[in-house]
Amino acid sequence: EFVWIDPGEFDMGSPASEQDRDKDEGPVHRVKLTKGYFLGKYEVTQGQWKAVIGNNPSSFSNCGDNCPVERVSWEDAHAYIR
Repeated sequence: EFVWIDPGEFDMGSPASEQDRDKDEGPVHRVKLTKGYFLGKYEVTQGQWKAVIGNNPSSFSNCGDNCPVERVSWEDAHAYIR
């Protein structure tokens, strides 16, 4: 199931004053999305991932097919989308 995300603007990043902030979480900067897009309403499950890709990279694979898939690289995510 997908939801529509309208174009718009938001602040991305973490202010330097935020407690427990990592140095790679800033600086805060304005992001403008000029086009809307669809986004999955729920996480991709381990079962969905296995059905499409054929394997399960998750560390928590004993959690079951309804748990979110994790340990997925950018390249792996693009393979899943294709």
